[in-house]
Amino acid sequence: MYSILLVEDEELELETLRDYIDWESLECAPVYAARSGKRALEIIWEHKPDIVITDIQMPGMTGLELAEKVREMGVQLKIVFLTGYDRYDYVKKAMAVEATDYILKPFTEENISQVISRVKEKIKKEQWIQQSVTSAQKMMLERLCCHQDGYMETHAWMQQLSEEEILEKQCHVIAVYGNFTREQCRGLLKENKVILHYIVFGKVTVYLIRKFVSSKDMALRIQNYFRDYCTAGCNVIYLCKAVPLEMLYQNCCELQRLFHAMFYSEIRVWELEEAKETARWMKQEQKTFFPKEESIGQIQQALLHGSRTEVMEVLDRYLESLLYMDYNQTVFYSMELCKAVEEQYCLQESSAWDEKLKDLERDIAQSCHFEEIRLTLQKLFTPLTEQSGESKKDQSAELMVNHARNYIRENYRKPVIVEDLAQQAGISTNYFRTIFKERTGITIYDYTTQIRLEKAKELLKDERQKVKDIGVMVGYESSAHFGSLFRKKFGMTPNEYRRKILEGKSTVQKRHEENI
Repeated sequence: MYSILLVEDEELELETLRDYIDWESLECAPVYAARSGKRALEIIWEHKPDIVITDIQMPGMTGLELAEKVREMGVQLKIVFLTGYDRYDYVKKAMAVEATDYILKPFTEENISQVISRVKEKIKKEQWIQQSVTSAQKMMLERLCCHQDGYMETHAWMQQLSEEEILEKQCHVIAVYGNFTREQCRGLLKENKVILHYIVFGKVTVYLIRKFVSSKDMALRIQNYFRDYCTAGCNVIYLCKAVPLEMLYQNCCELQRLFHAMFYSEIRVWELEEAKETARWMKQEQKTFFPKEESIGQIQQALLHGSRTEVMEVLDRYLESLLYMDYNQTVFYSMELCKAVEEQYCLQESSAWDEKLKDLERDIAQSCHFEEIRLTLQKLFTPLTEQSGESKKDQSAELMVNHARNYIRENYRKPVIVEDLAQQAGISTNYFRTIFKERTGITIYDYTTQIRLEKAKELLKDERQKVKDIGVMVGYESSAHFGSLFRKKFGMTPNEYRRKILEGKSTVQKRHEENI
């Protein structure tokens, strides 16, 4: 629908024009009315109608004078004159104030319908042209920011644009360090008309701002906008002075290189030179070595025997050791810690924990600031350290048993020495046997046998493997002992089990061939 304003000093004529025409069928609504040029200006300023139909001859302010005032105000709308004079001098004056069309009195419904149709077509065409120009401008800005030779190409394109369509020669550049969606970035664009465009470089988003606003003020606005979408907030860098178009690529590259410095720096708004100085200092402090096994071992021991405070202290020391490392290394070692906790707690056996761990690992991989990794790991460790007293003792026993189960699953081919497992847990062998039976319902020996025989079943499906070799592969030197245990567990010998599997395959194959 197109909003429309009718301006006529004669009340009867105005009411007739407003009520006689079915404006809604012409896609015109709402319909405003004014009996003077002064009142018409007030409505135009307040409601910004798309179309104005005004009488030329009016006391106080003529329609021509009204049109001149509208153009001075800079309001974009279409003006149609209503006149009883079909003379060239009136038409010439109408064109001088950029009138779109005119309607002769006495008007007919058909005349008005034809004029409104022409006006709407012109509006649509201009909107399409504006969209095309806007798209072209965005394409040019992206080329300027993303390609080293972008200015040469864009300069040639700009020669084809009219004066009002041409790009500004300078703009402010602001970089936001965070992992945001396209919808979130576009939301900021809609709220701030001074933003020309934005370009996403992975975890760095560069905003191009019109040069007549303060870049520092806009940087603060941008940081406040994105605060709701961040776990720990986001860093923002601004350039004090507007940047010429030919320097956009160089500045965008520089802002991307500062990601590492912003990842470890205090969360706030930074001026470019200040950020560069911080990056130079951080490069001197960058670490290349990290004792992963030792550090993860300390955390696992703290989870087994330490208090919540002790666990968090060890976690803080772990994170402190990662400070100023390469971003990818920091993410890698943080993920390794998650996996170590997963193995220790056997989280893969719980679907709820499994989902939670996947979410935490995804958050670490997408993190754009070191504090985000710290908060994510604390989410993982906090529920594991909340128990105390007897519950803490129960938790410690559960961890020891889970550790033993993991060890047996990974080392079932070798002899399982209970004394060694108990020594690793720091308890007596008999107590270790007791808590394992309490937690699993079977002895360590039976659990080891169960794991070995289940693995043997998988290997027996492969006809290339000899039965006696499979016994050795799962930890039994004596094929007779292996066969005896297998029969006791599954009610048939390994050879009988293999024949059963092969017969099943043969039956399936035969049915398949019959169907063909």
